[in-house]
Amino acid sequence: MRLWSEIEAVRSSWDVGRHPFLVGWGAEAPSTREMSVYAASYRQALRALGDGAARLARRRALGADGRLQAAAEREWALADVWEELELEPGGAEPGQAIAECAAVWNGGEAPEPLAGLVILHVVDRARAELAPGLAETLPEGDSARACLQAEAELSLAHAELTRELAERLLAASPPANPGELVSHVEAACSVHWDLLDGIEAALAQDALAHA
Repeated sequence: MRLWSEIEAVRSSWDVGRHPFLVGWGAEAPSTREMSVYAASYRQALRALGDGAARLARRRALGADGRLQAAAEREWALADVWEELELEPGGAEPGQAIAECAAVWNGGEAPEPLAGLVILHVVDRARAELAPGLAETLPEGDSARACLQAEAELSLAHAELTRELAERLLAASPPANPGELVSHVEAACSVHWDLLDGIEAALAQDALAHA
């Protein structure tokens, strides 16, 4: 379907795997401080994804699909694990970036269920691609490595679920304005990049504060 090709093209243009923070992580495992700030920020983004799935689970157009509620609960549980990985609580957090990311990822800016599903889909696709490589940079037995390995499996399953449900809605009622749907995809991808920018900025400020 051409729409999915357009969605994938937008997602590829915002490939967060090219972000300097993740490129640096791929070259060298993050320090304890870097992991703490990442965990503090990322857990909030995951809670937003869970909120988005729970919001969609209540939509009549999706027939109260219990799989979405289960997905939401898994995201919240994973966020709790990331919270436990905040090894240095109280570290700087990219507040504005988190707020903007959460507003998009939780579906608050996507009133139609189709847009909400597509947002979750593209975010989960990105996570499914990133998590295995990030996990490999961490030592065996490391809690963050185990968390990322679990995330790789979970996000792939969620990406498949949201695409299945989105295709059902597309078959029943094709969007009158596909371009608007694609704009939601771009928003979801761009705030992911902004979130990583925020983490980098938080770490830089923290480094200056402790210089």
